[in-house]
Amino acid sequence: MTDPPELGRVTDRRPPFKYSALTRVWFSDTDAQGVVYYGRYLPYFDHARTEYHRHLGGFRTEGCEFVMRASAVEYHAPARFDDLIEAYVRVSRIGRTSVTYECAAYRLPEDTLMVTAEQTLVLVDLDARRHTGAGRAAVDHPRLRARRPRRVSEGPVAAIERILDELEDADDVLRAAVAALVTDHEVVWAGIAFLEDGALTLGPAAGTPDDARRSRVAVVYEGTLVGELWVDGSPDRALLEQVASRIAPQVLIGWDTGGEAWQP
Repeated sequence: MTDPPELGRVTDRRPPFKYSALTRVWFSDTDAQGVVYYGRYLPYFDHARTEYHRHLGGFRTEGCEFVMRASAVEYHAPARFDDLIEAYVRVSRIGRTSVTYECAAYRLPEDTLMVTAEQTLVLVDLDARRHTGAGRAAVDHPRLRARRPRRVSEGPVAAIERILDELEDADDVLRAAVAALVTDHEVVWAGIAFLEDGALTLGPAAGTPDDARRSRVAVVYEGTLVGELWVDGSPDRALLEQVASRIAPQVLIGWDTGGEAWQP
């Protein structure tokens, strides 16, 4: 049996996109207002994404499937029956268990922007019904690697966003987070204290302490104080609050050590 024909195309018409697929608006795609029902754009993007990966040789992992985790869509103009739509798709981020796509739909031939979207899919183990770390291997195609932007530099918040995407174990996340903070030239030491029985217990830390310049930022999970972020140096307070907000779920998981000393 021969492989099905590819219904998309490689294109350089709209950088940074490199691939698009055409679709026609059918009468069943429209609503009582005579325009494309907003939910119908998701199948347009599914079609483009499927053809994109067919072009790259497919992406499948035995015993696993990609499922939609998040979809953010913005509508710019209405499409109508019999319009020709070109849907563009690109991988904007590859994580350990997930892949994020950027999408855009244009009406031809006038090239009117209709819809933009960002969608994140997570690889799920079908038996365990939970995400699996095989996600990167499933989509990390050489052509995708070539198109991903190289990080020239990244601040602590961006670094911690990457850490959260790539690591699963709470202790690993927190160790990596304090290490990322001390890469900022304004930070000489960083540590995370867990709230246990009303007292703070220092956990993972990195750098050289300087108590005279210590900032303490509350780590709050769903309105409950679960720990503090301690940082020595002259960091931006707003930056520390962003970091504390992002690591709160991991601090919640790691704060109850059962009375035992925290092991770094």
